[in-house]
Amino acid sequence: MRQFKSISMKLMNLILVSCFVISSSFGQNPKAVPGRAGIWIICGDKLPKGSGYKIMRQKGNAGWIDLAELRMPATVEQVRAELLNVQRIAGLDLAPISQVKLDSLWQRINARTNEFSPPEIQGDYALRSAIGTAWYDATADSLTSYNYKVQLLQKNAPPTEGQITGFTTYPGEKFSTDIKPVLINPSKEGIYAEFEVVDQGKMTHCKVFRGYYMRSGYQEINVSPMFISRNNKLFISFTDKTAVEKVPYTYVLMPFDAVGNTGLQSPEIRAFNVPEKSIVPSVTNFKAISAEKEKAIKLSWKLPATQNITSVDIYKSRTFDGKYQKIASLGSSDSLYLDHLVDPITTYYYTIGLNGVYESSPLSPRVPGVLKASNENRFPPQNLQLRQNGQEVILTFSRMEPDTRAYHIYRARGREGIFEQLGLPIITDSSRIAFIDTIPATATSEVYAYAVADQNTSYVISPRTEAVYAYTSGSAKLPIPHDVYVRKTDDQKLQVIWPDMRRESATIQGYLLYRHVEPLDSTAKGTAAVLLSQSVIPATVNCYTDSLIEEGNRYFYSIKTVGETLKNSSSPSLEAGYTLYADIPGGLANVKAFGTGDAVELHWDNPMGQELRAIKIFRAEEGKPAVEIASLPANKEAFTDKTVKTGNVYYYSFKVQNSKGKTSMPTTPIGIRL
Repeated sequence: MRQFKSISMKLMNLILVSCFVISSSFGQNPKAVPGRAGIWIICGDKLPKGSGYKIMRQKGNAGWIDLAELRMPATVEQVRAELLNVQRIAGLDLAPISQVKLDSLWQRINARTNEFSPPEIQGDYALRSAIGTAWYDATADSLTSYNYKVQLLQKNAPPTEGQITGFTTYPGEKFSTDIKPVLINPSKEGIYAEFEVVDQGKMTHCKVFRGYYMRSGYQEINVSPMFISRNNKLFISFTDKTAVEKVPYTYVLMPFDAVGNTGLQSPEIRAFNVPEKSIVPSVTNFKAISAEKEKAIKLSWKLPATQNITSVDIYKSRTFDGKYQKIASLGSSDSLYLDHLVDPITTYYYTIGLNGVYESSPLSPRVPGVLKASNENRFPPQNLQLRQNGQEVILTFSRMEPDTRAYHIYRARGREGIFEQLGLPIITDSSRIAFIDTIPATATSEVYAYAVADQNTSYVISPRTEAVYAYTSGSAKLPIPHDVYVRKTDDQKLQVIWPDMRRESATIQGYLLYRHVEPLDSTAKGTAAVLLSQSVIPATVNCYTDSLIEEGNRYFYSIKTVGETLKNSSSPSLEAGYTLYADIPGGLANVKAFGTGDAVELHWDNPMGQELRAIKIFRAEEGKPAVEIASLPANKEAFTDKTVKTGNVYYYSFKVQNSKGKTSMPTTPIGIRL
């Protein structure tokens, strides 16, 4: 009997140990957390080293479906890319991780003795998703219950039975905090305010919203709230430097949790920004015009009232929103200033500040000024020399005049050929310049002529130099790649594909891949074609994946075949391109319609974190196309349609237009019968 009891106790201990191993393999019970536009699944604390997590989903009483399998990232760059991607799709504020923090995290999760994710990132769901212990379900529908099952994928063993999170729905209810206003102080630097945090709740960070006198609603302002601990109490403070004098303002704080859900806004705090003894800006008719004879930009202004002004300060910057430097301080009776420290065809920005007996005024509106081209350019560069090494041509030449800013290189095929410019102008202030060109390989001998012209600071181009010549003895041509194709991969990268050119020439030793970029924004500058691969791509490889891409650009790729040396290469292929369009704004959420007799009331939630311009409402009667019936300001979240008739069926859909004029996809129509 004693032996049987001993065996039973050992068996019970073995069962308990087995249960503990299965439970602790996750590190914690999986959980599902509602986000702003989806659901976060926290798989466990155990890092998926040599293993992984499998996530399944159940909708209502339906069966389980496979959603995702999580693995450890292979490189530190993959962690950064996954972090930015999940922040974007989850609608979180994009906050790129510093290289120091990223390297430290990478060393910790790759340490041999470490099997669990660092405790300091437990609440950072986006970073946990990047290292493979969490996942964001962006495919879930709002107001729908989902259950999730998480299995641990083990090496050389079947998956664990899995643990269930329990049913979850998003968006969750707004959480509560206890934040009360305690201080507001208007001054000439702006408005300083403090809130005391009595109960933080689930808040991890917050944003500041401002309301205006005689206007409804609030708008987010660009300030950085600071959390301050003082006398064993927690305070949130900020300074609104964009506040205008003599204007009443109202401020509230909007709390956010770790996954971007909003809480209930704080109570209001009000201010009227009127600092004592302030100087009201009185600069009028402020102008900046070109004075070619003086080679300067002439500034002029008027001061209707000067009795309280002691001096006038002039500030200048090369960019509108850049740093302004004071360039002059004049008397209150002066109204003219010549700025000689300028380059032609360059835009400068100016603003004026007034100094009084007690303080200084805010800066005046900024005005741009440009000195028109006024310098001639009669002489080309000097001492043009050519040195040739096979197909490589090296041009050297000297600067002729002190105001030269750039050089244009021209090449012609044959002694009597037409000169064409090679690439973009070379911008440099060096006194001796070198330029390297590669002559295309040809089967017959050829002559190439080169000439150079310079461009001065007035953007006037000089005559070309006398021509110098390079020669090729002729060699077998390498084939030019054809049928170059670009596609977008599932992991949001661009893959360039071309045929195996070894079938056309056995002398091919590899490939060179070039890329240039053209922004979709017409005001932004593109890039010249540059070598994309750091080394020659082997001849056995006929594809390349480009991960250094951004939305809002067109990418163009061309390929060269390479022979025994880099000097022996083909002409570039025709370019193949791919356009990455910028994301359109997100749509509305929680759209509801209610019949109220002879009208229809519509309610919705505007998307957070976007600069909106308008909410457009479309209505369709049964069997008829939808038409726009209203365009509302961005702060509206309700509308009453009074142009309806009892007994009809109406369908409503919405579009969101952001501050850049981009429009979202229409929402799913919602129908109602009166």
